[in-house]
Amino acid sequence: APGAVIEAVYLATYRSFMEAVDAIDNGVNRFPGAGPPVYASSTDLAARVGGLNPAWNDDQSDSAANAGFARAVAMTGEAFSDAVLYTARSWLPARKLVEEAVAGRFGVDPSGGVMLLSHFCPWKSHLFEMEAEDGALAANPVKFCLFQDDREGAWRVQTVPVTPASFENRVSLPAPLCGLRGEELDAAAAAGVAGVTPPAGGIFIHVSGFTGGHKSREGALAYAQAALAAEKAGGQ
Repeated sequence: APGAVIEAVYLATYRSFMEAVDAIDNGVNRFPGAGPPVYASSTDLAARVGGLNPAWNDDQSDSAANAGFARAVAMTGEAFSDAVLYTARSWLPARKLVEEAVAGRFGVDPSGGVMLLSHFCPWKSHLFEMEAEDGALAANPVKFCLFQDDREGAWRVQTVPVTPASFENRVSLPAPLCGLRGEELDAAAAAGVAGVTPPAGGIFIHVSGFTGGHKSREGALAYAQAALAAEKAGGQ
């Protein structure tokens, strides 16, 4: 029946393509333990190259295979060039901004657990490299990063993951506030978290607790400080 065919295509497409997009967007670890991955990823470069091979029921001639190979060469060459240009033009210049943020972190919060970027930039890989090079930083690591959203002027707070590729947070934003937005978030924050009461102006806190937004820098910082206070109170 047509409906059954549509359902089968929908489910297979979700499992092979959309589930990974959805999981990554919501901070779901692909390998949460020692077992198999919890979702498939079909959009990496190798998978995209593989997808250019003729399907079993397509033209299997040498000319068709060569055409797919030519497309693969062009695609991988462009991907490599883009990676080199990104590294040179965007990633490397960000190192100085992250160094400045780390150096000034005790002025943001006395614990040293929150760093403030003067401008948003790729920061995670630089922070992990700096921790590997600096024993004092590794012993008292950064747990939250603050930066301003250039598009809207609002402020974001983002957690530092346990590892560069992990979706597990060193410290998550306060659980009572996760998944809330706007007035609902402000009402919950007004009740206080571990002795910290963030001001009104909350925009959202992601359900997984890895990021949140506030109309002011003070508010975004208060979310991080509430999380640090809750961590300390819990003896974590």
